[in-house]
Amino acid sequence: PAVKDAADKKQQPPIRWEWLDDLGYVPYGKDQSAKIEAEYAKGVGAQNVEFPFGPNTYIIDFSRMRQRNSRTGFERRLRRVVGDKPTNTAKARRTPHVSPAE
Repeated sequence: PAVKDAADKKQQPPIRWEWLDDLGYVPYGKDQSAKIEAEYAKGVGAQNVEFPFGPNTYIIDFSRMRQRNSRTGFERRLRRVVGDKPTNTAKARRTPHVSPAE
């Protein structure tokens, strides 16, 4: 069974999360993306997730697919990308960023 589980994990395409700025979608850092995915995988019960970054705290609303700066209220769209194909037609940047901009 453990061998089968390992094989299943290898077959799953990589998942990353991205936020939208003025020029297109920007990937979250690897660690942040993994944390967001872990919360997303919990399902319906985890619709809002808070995560601190520097002096700001961001709230992710999975039902609206938005991130909000808790201090300023500024919102950005976000998306989940499975594999190498973006989930919409916006052009994604190739340079990963570690944090969402305000």
